[in-house]
Amino acid sequence: MATEKVTNINRRAGSSSQSNLHRGKYPPEAFIIPGQDQNGNSVREWCRVVPLLDRAMDILFASRKFPFKSKGDLMRWCIKVGVERLEEMEPVQGSVLAQVEAMASILRDEELNHAFLTIFNTMAGTVGMHIQAQAMGEARRVISEMHRCIAKIENEYWRGRYQQELEAKFGHLLKGSLVAGAGLGEHADSGPDRGSDGIDED
Repeated sequence: MATEKVTNINRRAGSSSQSNLHRGKYPPEAFIIPGQDQNGNSVREWCRVVPLLDRAMDILFASRKFPFKSKGDLMRWCIKVGVERLEEMEPVQGSVLAQVEAMASILRDEELNHAFLTIFNTMAGTVGMHIQAQAMGEARRVISEMHRCIAKIENEYWRGRYQQELEAKFGHLLKGSLVAGAGLGEHADSGPDRGSDGIDED
């Protein structure tokens, strides 16, 4: 007896690590389609597929050659591209694909901005914790690691924003010594740091 397999578009499969993605070749913004609109509304779509087609999707997702974070991302992309292809073949009245694209663009920017704020808020707490513990070496290590990560951001606009924010909020920690017990915005040159880990201060 043949086995039927119901595939849930929101089902996750495999790891969400993006370490091996070819981000320059396949930019995420061209492949990640939001699963809900700006108001949090979404519709769950179900369909039955033959096991081999499901296996084909699993293989594609597991290959990590495309910037999909979940199998649902892959399926949403397939749906969107399929609808676009059909409308190219036979234009229809009342198409809303332009609105879909506009909404996706806005939501992507909103997500990137949220990540930007979250990262620096979290970083401020972590660096502040090390400063209060007078572990200047650890504070500088966190900042230096962030600096290296930011340099790898391919989007020029966001790389620039991250670099400017990092310099504005934490640049003085790599250029001079922080007054013991002072806040993140206060610094002064007062000799070698007790917790220095040898990070280049040039």
